[in-house]
Amino acid sequence: MQVQDQSSMTNRIRGRKLQAIRNRVLQANPLCVECAKQGRVTAATQVDHIIALVNEGNEDAYDDSNRQALCDECHEAKTRKDLGQRERTKFDSIGRAIW
Repeated sequence: MQVQDQSSMTNRIRGRKLQAIRNRVLQANPLCVECAKQGRVTAATQVDHIIALVNEGNEDAYDDSNRQALCDECHEAKTRKDLGQRERTKFDSIGRAIW
């Protein structure tokens, strides 16, 4: 098993502090901001860093101005984009690819 060097790992907020931040952000913004941009109304379930911690390791990344409320689907899509992965193919109800 390879152990990752602690100095290269992103320092993450955890535990009660993380839950307090999550509750505060979701109470202030209960709807997904990405869905709202597309005219959809969807409950937010995730707190996302606008500038992903993996892409921006400075202290500003932890400020509330860098947080947004997203639904699970939008958060998953943004995470893939942040990691440089391509978007997943979507399918309609009978299994045809949607382009």
